[in-house]
Amino acid sequence: MSSTHTAEFKAKVALEALSGNKDSVSEVAAKYDVTTAEVEAWVSELQGNATAAFGGSDQGQVIDVEIESDNDAFVHAVNYGVEDEGLNMPSIYMWSGIGIVAVVVFIAVLIPFAQYSLNNAKENANVTSSYYEIEKLTQEADERLNSYGVVDLEEGVYRIPIDEAINTLAVD
Repeated sequence: MSSTHTAEFKAKVALEALSGNKDSVSEVAAKYDVTTAEVEAWVSELQGNATAAFGGSDQGQVIDVEIESDNDAFVHAVNYGVEDEGLNMPSIYMWSGIGIVAVVVFIAVLIPFAQYSLNNAKENANVTSSYYEIEKLTQEADERLNSYGVVDLEEGVYRIPIDEAINTLAVD
């Protein structure tokens, strides 16, 4: 029975069966007076060959085409998929030069700034170090002025706290 139907008829029936739900396969078969098995086979065949309708059967195949033209650039573009426009060398040289100059200027500005920062850090370290040395000497002098001690044992010279010395002199 399927041999009497045309390809257009089979496609029409299969598309109609695909557009509906599962119950519609039997309805479509009854409508067109064919068996449900035939409709299901046509649907299966349609789904299996659907990619061919959109050129899917040629995918993955390499087609060798011979192009003849007087324009060599056009032939090259067709064979390789792009047109070789060449490089704009003056533009490349200009932008490369601008980039190099920018890097050199940046470095020329960065080096003095780094030197200034280093010298400033050293100066701050020296000031801080000098402060601590002066503080230590002041502390040692205060300890010496506020304590008892022997200056020269043979001569009998002794050290007494400064406040006590002032009080003794004031009393005498």
